[in-house]
Amino acid sequence: MERKNTWQAIIAHPLPEEQRRIAALLENSGFFSICHTTHDGLDCLRQVVSLQPDLVLIYGVLDKIDGLEVLRRLREFPLPNTRCVYLTTYNGYLAQHALLTGAQYSILLPCPDELLVRRAVELIQPPRTMATDEEIDAHTAQILQTISAPANKKGYYYTLDAVRILVRDPELVMRRKVITELYGAIAQLHGLEKPEQVERCLRTLTSRVFTHNSVHVLETYFNLADTQRGHITNTAFLTAIAKRVRAELRSPEKTNQSKTGPS
Repeated sequence: MERKNTWQAIIAHPLPEEQRRIAALLENSGFFSICHTTHDGLDCLRQVVSLQPDLVLIYGVLDKIDGLEVLRRLREFPLPNTRCVYLTTYNGYLAQHALLTGAQYSILLPCPDELLVRRAVELIQPPRTMATDEEIDAHTAQILQTISAPANKKGYYYTLDAVRILVRDPELVMRRKVITELYGAIAQLHGLEKPEQVERCLRTLTSRVFTHNSVHVLETYFNLADTQRGHITNTAFLTAIAKRVRAELRSPEKTNQSKTGPS
């Protein structure tokens, strides 16, 4: 059945052949139509502000200004319905930095085509807003088990609390209130005097996870290459898990609706 409605997307990539390839990939999925392609960062910025698309795919290296600068400047405009995906072939550090700069997701290239499309759809199709704490905790615990996070450490329970908060308030990180709002809330839950106590325990857990996991796990969950094991921050660690949990919380009803196109 032909879909009557599609989400609008902009692609910013320096290579015309890659613009065409990604455009065809998204359009063939049946969920997207391409409203603009460009190799110019400033042009991308202008078109996103003007057209306010549902999705923007931004490659790191662009003419005029690079992808990270595009993300930084986009934060100055009210674009509540636009989701940005940052694409890079360099390393996990840039992918993590893009998340803190304004991207809703980062992808380390090369990646399977189906993964790119799936992540794009998941970003726009909103998670179920009425998920219970138990549901969020269950998904988080499953991820923590997969990445070998020890359940007998305080950082494990602080991670559960942090992900629960970030799933419900994904913009917290963008407000740069991690220590006061996130760690502070967790400290209050556990009767701790200072949020720095939470931060130290999370750092211990994060270090342990990135010491004991394979390159495949690091790339799958955190876009982190083996050489970048020691460079991930607590914020990037928690944000990555929260994003996966939000994706897993999407209701079957909404997923079925997305197959007939967005309303």
